Parts: sequence; structure tokens; C-alpha cells
Amino acid sequence: MFSVLLSMASVSMVSAECPNACSNQGTCGAFDMCTCYRNFKGNDCSLRVCPHAHAFVTSPKGDLNFDGDHYDNTGKFIVDDETGATLVASIPINSRTLTFSSAQDTYGDILLSSDISTFELNAGDAIKIGDESFIITSVTTPGSVYEVDHKRLVAINDMPVIKFLSTQVNPRGDWEMWVGDFSSLGDEGHYYMECANRGICDEKTGECKCFDGYTGSACQIEACPSDCNNRGTCETISSLAALTPVTLPVVILPEGTSAKQVRISKLCSEIPSLNTDGGDTVIIAGRQYTTTGCASSKATLELDSNLIKTHVQYGTAIKQVMNYKLWDAKQGRACKCDFMYYGTDCAKKKCPKGDDPLTSISYDPVCSAETDDYSAYTQQTEKQTLVGVSVDYPLVGTFKLSYTDEFGGKYTTEPINNRPLISSNAALDTTDNTLVSFATSLPSCSVIGVADTIIIGAYIRYVASITKTHATGVCKISSLKVTEDFPSFLENLEELYLYKMNVDVEIKEALEALPNGVIKAVNVRHPVRNSFGETAGLYDVVTDTGTANLKQSLGSVANEPNTIKSGGLIQVNGKMRLVMGPFADNTAAAVSTTDDEGYYQYGKQFDVTTDGYYNSANGFEYQVSFENGCSHDSDCQGNGVSIRGGYSSTNSDGNAKCHPSGVCVCSNKENYHGSACTSDGRGSVRRSTIYSNDGDLVELEPDCSGLHAVEQVTQTHDTITDSTVASIKSFEAHVTKGAPKTVELKYLDGQSNGQTGYLAGRSTMNPITLGIVAGDMIYLQGETRYVQSVSTTEISVDSPFNGDPNAPVYGDDTYLVRGTLFKVKNTHFTCFATDSPQLFQRTGENDMVYADQKIKPDSSQLFRDADVVNIGDRVTIGDIASSDSKTKKFYTRTVDGFTYDDTTKLISEISLNEGISSCDGESVGSNLQIYVNNKGTTEKLECSRRGLCEDESGLCTCFTGYTGPSCGVQNALSV
Repeated sequence: MFSVLLSMASVSMVSAECPNACSNQGTCGAFDMCTCYRNFKGNDCSLRVCPHAHAFVTSPKGDLNFDGDHYDNTGKFIVDDETGATLVASIPINSRTLTFSSAQDTYGDILLSSDISTFELNAGDAIKIGDESFIITSVTTPGSVYEVDHKRLVAINDMPVIKFLSTQVNPRGDWEMWVGDFSSLGDEGHYYMECANRGICDEKTGECKCFDGYTGSACQIEACPSDCNNRGTCETISSLAALTPVTLPVVILPEGTSAKQVRISKLCSEIPSLNTDGGDTVIIAGRQYTTTGCASSKATLELDSNLIKTHVQYGTAIKQVMNYKLWDAKQGRACKCDFMYYGTDCAKKKCPKGDDPLTSISYDPVCSAETDDYSAYTQQTEKQTLVGVSVDYPLVGTFKLSYTDEFGGKYTTEPINNRPLISSNAALDTTDNTLVSFATSLPSCSVIGVADTIIIGAYIRYVASITKTHATGVCKISSLKVTEDFPSFLENLEELYLYKMNVDVEIKEALEALPNGVIKAVNVRHPVRNSFGETAGLYDVVTDTGTANLKQSLGSVANEPNTIKSGGLIQVNGKMRLVMGPFADNTAAAVSTTDDEGYYQYGKQFDVTTDGYYNSANGFEYQVSFENGCSHDSDCQGNGVSIRGGYSSTNSDGNAKCHPSGVCVCSNKENYHGSACTSDGRGSVRRSTIYSNDGDLVELEPDCSGLHAVEQVTQTHDTITDSTVASIKSFEAHVTKGAPKTVELKYLDGQSNGQTGYLAGRSTMNPITLGIVAGDMIYLQGETRYVQSVSTTEISVDSPFNGDPNAPVYGDDTYLVRGTLFKVKNTHFTCFATDSPQLFQRTGENDMVYADQKIKPDSSQLFRDADVVNIGDRVTIGDIASSDSKTKKFYTRTVDGFTYDDTTKLISEISLNEGISSCDGESVGSNLQIYVNNKGTTEKLECSRRGLCEDESGLCTCFTGYTGPSCGVQNALSV
């Protein structure tokens, strides 16, 4: 029996195995222990390991190696067991003995070797001191002296000791209690932990059951409350930083900039978020750039190779895209609410904002050295200047505008045609060459008004008056008169194409058509003298070469760029012309007046007999005021106030007209000025109720990608005299439905034989004589095509024109496209909007004279069009003569009056009753710049400060006596 039992025991010992055969999820090894496969654990490998992630908060795991020190972790310094202060030790040369030294901490306490826990270091522990690792072989004096496995060849004196933690539970080496000392594993406050320490592991499935507020496979992501109530998106912290750029406490200064630099209003050291060595991401005028440095000595922000692609105005804000790099960049999350909602869960709705009707006066500090005083001004709504700056050539095509409302919502208009077709059947009166009539398809009264600029062929004129008809029950324009006569050979032509060169109405309609009524009201004005930016203010004498010639010689300005070219537009004393060549280089001191040099205009002289001013007019400019304007002519004709109060007929322009864009057009600028057309420039347009967008608005963002800088295809002559007048012919480009890839050029002639009708006498022009070659890009009625070949009769393009499928039939042909032909030029142009336009014509020029509380330009400058500034407007004067190391000084004052120059049709000086005084006692510099400060100064307050916001509904509950969506309207009936 004993033998049998012994035999059975032997069999039992031989056949011993791991528990559950390691559940087929591990291997059985020595001592019947399982080595589990990856993602399995437990003595029999039956349990699953849950996903790990950076812990939101690290929890200590206790004294894992039972040495009495809770501060252990892999790569940790040996520290005082009570304070956690680092201790130091030494090893003599050629010695295996490590001895801890006494030292003094920063608090003056003595750190003794006995402060080391008795069980901190034991035989077999791995340590590192200096640059060498050792194994402790024996303990001579616990907490003080230890023997290591090999000799140290070079002495180590008073250096910290690093211990490598190793436990059965955490063989990799892990922490016991975080104390913030060094660890090679990374951020000690947020170790990799199962379920990110924000959930419980279901060891049967290997899935984390997350605590409330956390989600993700490892509970590593914060959940957004109520999933943002479907009124926003749940974003990570890093995404929120990128999606919400921070506006820096600086603005761009007007001088000292290059294509890769912008001058800022503070020193770099005053902006902690900007790295002086660069690498930051900033947004300027809607475009993103990377900084390469920030020079404090010049307060200049240097940018990368992406050159400044837009005109940067004084006062332009700079935004910085913050790069969040901490441990929870991808784990912490919050709601980014839709623009109408707010709160941690986006559950609250914003209420309308408006102007407090009880406040109408605000103040700018005068800030003189002797006394604190203030410059009072009447609060006004926002006015922005929209500018397209073209260097050499006019712009055609479309552009769009984006508007940002008070809640941050962004809206974009439909494309706006920069040169809209007003009529395809205009006709010139046979007895009056200033009268243009429309036989059929009369234009609407809402599309064109007095002072608009029109072009027929290559002839540009201004509208002087309009005749309206209501025969169909709708207001239509039957005819219009212009300020100058058209060439007589146009008299016998029918179906002339008439285009408009300003789009005030189109801008107004596009903005007011934005959804949700975000634009409450708007009126738009184009200054008659278009003079802004790179093409502006080129001025000098205009020499009259005789009324018989069609040539005009323009004097040049020394050192000016050659910006007036054939195909460009110029203005001379309020008249606009298309320039023809040949011409001389205008960088010379003067321009020759011989027949084969100088500038040639198209078809008609400027009729000047004395010196005058001219400027390039290739770009465009519009003033967009965010309030309703006039509706009828009468709104503009009785706005003058006498000195005793009440209406003054002598102070009112009885012949002023209301433009369809909502602005008053004064009958004569020599006598009447301002938005209300009064003799003293004061007053406002008559309106029963003012509707406006309140507060300081975000600048409009123009998208000008649909615009093209173009040269109108015209005929050029080396000499232009009386004998060549008849050969200066305008023409149109034609594309038929039968040949959609073929362009023919048809003369607008017919005058020699008295021919009438559209087709009569329209001979084909040779495109080769116009310099059109293969490879050119041409523009025709909103479509661009590349030229493939050119013959003496036609132009072949790369793809068919789309045109108008409902185009009218003329004779035997059905025209798909018909209109003015342009060649697209690859020249620089840019678009921008600003609420602080420069008041001088020449951008970048600083010379002005300030004396006796008046400002006027010096001999090298001019003020811009009188419509740009009015009495009661605020202007900001920049003292830029300070040294580079100082912040530039700017002063804001209110215009109290101005003097108007009858010759130049411009303001000659403006007066400021408060004057300019320095804020720090220093004298005001003489090198000044001046800007019109059109920022909205009405309030933009929740419920206009005259009601309470119900944030569940987003509706205002108005106080007694106030009404309207934002409670901004006083109403006695509501009392």
C-alpha cells in the first residue's frame, strides 16, 4: 500500500500544471506560474487588461516593495522620508563604498543619512549615481553606508542617488506616491493608468466602465455636458485654442513695415504670448502667418515667406492662434457653442444687443499736461470703407462680402458684379449727345442714380439727371443725361451696351439680403473722386495741348512708380478717362508733349486750360454706413437748421437727390456738403425712424478672388489728330450660339453712311492689330477663356462660352455673349475694409501741417474726397515721430469745421476745437498721420440696458417705456 501511495504521489508531482492551463491565454513556466499573453492578467490569465491612458489625476499605489518609503518610483532620487528633500552621497576613488552625506536644505534643516528609511536600500537594489549604475551587494550601516558591486574609478562627491524601483506587482518599475521629483516616464502627475483612473475595469470583457463625465475606450476623454444640447460641438482643448484665436492687446501701426513685417503698438516684451524667436501663428486681416521673430527695439513683428497679401491699415488687429501643448491637449474637452448660444452646455440663448437710447454723447480724453479734459462727440453708427486697390489696371468681375454679427455668426453675400450691365439697348440722342434713352427693357429706378459712373464702349461719363416713368406701374428710367457729351458717331447706333462702374446699390442689396436680418439697415456711397491706396494721389499739372488734338500730356511726379499705363483709368478734376498709348516712362522728371510721346486719352480731352490735379482711378472705394439712409429726394432737401433753430432754406440744398443706395447727392459741392447736403456740412438725413447695427462692428471681409485686373481692348495710334478722329472706333466682342468658341470683334461704326440698326455697317475688326496673341487670357461678360489662336477675323478660345441661353436674336445670328472685351493682366491688387481710412490721398505719406487747432496737408499732399469726412466725425492723429523704442502716440478729436477748395473740389483744412496736446508732457511731433475714426460708438449692450434677458428663450423683457427686440426704442405708448 505504501508503495502504491508513493507511486501515485510521484505521478502527481510529475503531472503538476498551471491553474486552468493559463486559460489558453498564456504560457506555463517555472514554479507553475503563468506568463500571460498581452492584454491578459491574473494567476490563470483569465482576466482581461483594460485600455490605459494618461490619468486625469494619478493615484498612489502604496508601498509596493515594502521598504517603508512611499516616495519610490523608477528613476527617483533618494529623498528624506519625511520631507521628500533630495539627499546626496559619495564614492571615493577605486572604492566600492557608497556613503550618504549630511547636507543643509533650503530651509536650513540638516539632512542626515539617518533620515533615509531603514528599508529604503537593500542588497540587490539597482541605483545610479553620477553617470554610472551599480547594484548594492550589502548594507554596512542601514540608511548610511552601502557596498556596491564594482569599484568607482573616479571619485564621486555629494551627488544625488537614483533608485530603480522593481516590484512583483510592477516589474517595469512604477511609482508609489507622486512627489513631483524627476521621472523618465514623463509627467508624474498624469501617469499612464488603467481606464485613465476615471473608470472601473470590467476584467471579464476588458472594457472600461467610465465615471460620469468621462468617455472613450480608456475613459481618457472628458464628455461634454448634455452633449452640448445639439447647439454646439464638443472640442478638445487644443482644438478650442485653434478655433478661438486671441486678439492681442496691440494694433498695427502705419509706418516702418515691409512685405514681411508689421509694426505693432507695443514692445514685444509686453506681450508674453509672443515668442521673440518666432514660431507663433498670427492672423492679420483674415490671413494666417507664422512669425519668425519679434524685435522689441523696433516693436516689429517679422513674418515668414508668406508676404502680406492684403493692404494693412492703421488700427488693424492681430490675433494669435494659441498652441496648447500640455498633457490634456487631446483629453480635456468643452463645448464650442453655436454663435447664438452660450453656457457650459450651450443651453442658454443670447439676447439681442442694442444701443442704450438714454446715452448719446461720449468723450475722448484730451490728456494735456496741465489738465484732464475730454473731447465730446455724438455717438454714431459704424461706417466702413471698402477698398479695392489696383496698381495698373481697372478691376472687373465679382466679389463677395462676409459680415460677422454681434454673436460671432458669419454671413457671406452672393457675388457682386463689379461692372454690371444696366442696358443692352441704350441709344444716344441724335440732337443732344448728353442724352441717353432706353426704348425697351427700361432699367429699374433702383439700379442707377445721379452721380453714378457709366461707360459705353470706352467712353466714361457721370450721370447728371434721370427721367423716370411709371407707365407700367413700376418705376423705370426712360432716359438719363450725363455731364459731358458722348462722341457724335454713336448717335446712329442702337442697342448700345451701357455698364455701370460703381456698385453702391448692388452692395446695399447684397448686404440687406443676408439671412436672419443680420444687417438691419445700410446705405452705401462711392466718393466721386476715387483716390485710395497704391494708385491714389498721383498728381501734377495737366498740360492742355490744344482743343484740336485728342492727346493730353500729363506731367509726372519725381520718384513716383510708373503706375499709369495704357488701359488704365485716370481722373482729372472730376472727369474720368481711359488711357491709351503710346506713352513715355513717367519716372522721368517730365513727360514730352510731342505727338509720339505722352499719355493719350480715349476720344475726348479733359477740356482744361490751366494746371489741375490727376490721380489714378483703377481701384474702387465705397463707404458702407450701417444705418438706413434717405428714401426720397425730400429726405435730402430740407435738413438745414438756422442759428435760431428750425428749418433754414438758405442752409438746405433744395435740389439734392436721394440715390437708390440711400445716400444724399448734393446738387453742387461748392455750396453744400455732408450727408444731409447743408451749406455748413452739419445735420443728418431726414428719417422717421433710424434702423442700425449698433456698436463697434467687425470689419467686413471681402473675397476678391472673382475679380480680375484687366486692360480694355482698344485701338491705339502713334499720333492722334483731327484727321484720325474718325478712326478711333469702339467695338464689341460677339460670340454666337453656333460658334461658342469663336470671338468676333465688331466695330461700333456706321456713322459714315447714316446706317441704323444693330447689324448695319458693323464690319469685323482684325484682332491681330489689337495685340491679342495665343496664350492671352480674355474676359467677356463675366467669363474668362484662354486664347488658342488668332486670325485676321476672329479669336479662338480653349472652351465654349456659357453666355445667356435667352440672349436676343439680332438679324440672322443668335448671340450667346456680347460685350466689352478685356485682356486679363497678372498684376497685383488687393481688397480690404477698414473703419479707419487714411484722410490723405497718398498712402504712406506723412507730411501735414498742424497750427492754430487746424490741420491741412503740406504742398506734397491732398485731402481725399470731401465725402470721406464730415463735421462731427472723429479723426485720429498719429504722432509717429517718436523713437522706435517707444509706443507711438495717437490722439482722437472731433472735426468742428472744414474749409472747402473750389478749385480742387477737396477739403483744404479741418478744424479741431480741442486741438492736440501730448499725454506725457512731450511736444507733439510734426510728422503726423491722420485717419477718419469711423468705429461705431453707439453701445452694443444686452437688451440695450433697458430690459432683462430671458436666456432660455433669448428674448428681452423690456422695462416700462421701452420696446423693440433689443428694448432700444423709447415708446411712450408702452408705459
